[in-house]
Amino acid sequence: GINTVTSLTNIIDIKSEDDLLVIGPLLERQTLPPTPATWQAFQAYVLTKKLYREKLLSADGTTALVICQLVDDDEFDKATIARSIITTVNSLNLNGRTYFG
Repeated sequence: GINTVTSLTNIIDIKSEDDLLVIGPLLERQTLPPTPATWQAFQAYVLTKKLYREKLLSADGTTALVICQLVDDDEFDKATIARSIITTVNSLNLNGRTYFG
């Protein structure tokens, strides 16, 4: 199966507020920006973060990376799991292109 997933929806954010180091989720759990304006503000914020820019989000903000780490166990057929991920993602009918590798 899948061991972990890393994406913009579940990574931590490290920032400075009032001379304090604040560590917390980049996005609040299960809360995506609800409007185009708040989504653009979130995207602009992420693009200011060297840790994520050009790693989890392309420099132009049009492409995001989702990393699925598979369980390292001979009990699971990684090719079958990969096909299942591809089938599931394709069934979402997302806008834009998806790439798998």
